[in-house]
Amino acid sequence: MPAAWRSHWLANAKALSRHKQANTMNLDDELCLCFHVSRRKVINYIRIHQPQKASQLSNCFGAGTGCGWCRPFLERLLQQHQNGEPIITDDKELPDPQSYASGRTEHRRRKGLEE
Repeated sequence: MPAAWRSHWLANAKALSRHKQANTMNLDDELCLCFHVSRRKVINYIRIHQPQKASQLSNCFGAGTGCGWCRPFLERLLQQHQNGEPIITDDKELPDPQSYASGRTEHRRRKGLEE
């Protein structure tokens, strides 16, 4: 590949990567916003400790024990693991971090936790 093409391709790939990262939840984004637990921590906890129930994920830095917003997402990760499916690290079905945080704010408001 000529150097000019390669340079152009790399620039486009980096721009696409930044765009993708801005619009999807990444591994280092927080899944449990109450206790600042990232997706990466939860995924590694599941792989290493092999929990049998979603409630056991609370041993992963308290994930899921605050407002409860992240529990369905935690359960989904555990279910993927228990079904023998690879845990998706770039899950397109998860909202972007900003939408995720907004959803949590609304969830907390409905539960009377938000002032």
